Amino acid sequence: MVTDHLNKLPVYESHYCRQETSKKYLPPYFTLQRAYEDYKKTVDKPVSRTLYEKYFKTSNFKVKNPKKDTCANCDKFKIKFANNSIQTVEKEILIEERNRHHNDAEEAYQTKRNDISSNSNEKYTISFDLQQCLPTPILESSVAFYKRQLWTYNLTVHNSANSKASCYIWYESIAKRGANEISSCLYQFLNNLPKEVSHIVMYSDCCPGQNKNGIIMPMCLYFLEIQNTIKIIDHKFMVPGHSRMECDSDHARIEKTRKKYPNPINHPYDWVQLIRFAGKDKFCVLEMDQTKFFDFNTLLKKKYNIKKKMKREHHLFLKMLNGYAILKKIKTMLCIRTR
Repeated sequence: MVTDHLNKLPVYESHYCRQETSKKYLPPYFTLQRAYEDYKKTVDKPVSRTLYEKYFKTSNFKVKNPKKDTCANCDKFKIKFANNSIQTVEKEILIEERNRHHNDAEEAYQTKRNDISSNSNEKYTISFDLQQCLPTPILESSVAFYKRQLWTYNLTVHNSANSKASCYIWYESIAKRGANEISSCLYQFLNNLPKEVSHIVMYSDCCPGQNKNGIIMPMCLYFLEIQNTIKIIDHKFMVPGHSRMECDSDHARIEKTRKKYPNPINHPYDWVQLIRFAGKDKFCVLEMDQTKFFDFNTLLKKKYNIKKKMKREHHLFLKMLNGYAILKKIKTMLCIRTR
């Protein structure tokens, strides 16, 4: 009976580390004690807690969150180095590639640190990322694990100039979570900056569907056209797999608060309240409705006539009417500058 119950638990495999481990994980809210209490309700004569735990451990379950995201390139190097039949010459090539990859990642981090250290009243360095989808409602029931939940989205923009974050929140019946939605949130952020700011440096990961695409760029160009204070917007991308940013710490703070939050999460607005509670005076929470989302993809097609012209190595100029964007490969990072 214990084995039958364990096989029915809402478990999942680690998405990023399944090659390294065959362990199965319970959702964060479904602890061992919770599983045992659920088991006792299904049988007339339950086994002891100690015996149940023994069955639990031998069934390859683990009560903890899966390992954090890992770099695909680093995982590839690790697997190849574990191959005992690898030749000496091939191993030396792999070591060189790995060192170059790590150097690229460190150089990207150093570039970001340099930008942050140069923050001023005129220059802001920000990082932004979409948090992992937030489910509604959150129920401590194994049945809820198999049900279709409503997803709430939170785009966090961390301003390193004042160590504060802006959280733009909406749910899936209002809008999607693609490049237009990310651009719309950034557009809201840019419109609320102090008038003294003239230079913005944006950092993000390389997710093509949200951050690294041709939709955020026309949004920046359009914004620069309609106002006179901000003159330059740089968009720099971290090395894939090594994209730890300040906004990730904000997401960790929200998740930590959720585990101890005393109130139930039954509606997307409850997430708004939780994030406000988590951030206190550090988070500015803004609810996005449909009137705040714009189709910058159509703007790109109708307003801007893109002409690609290569000039010098690693430079790509995109000329767009009154403004222009420069795609510049800065050694290890891709920097998009619009002005």
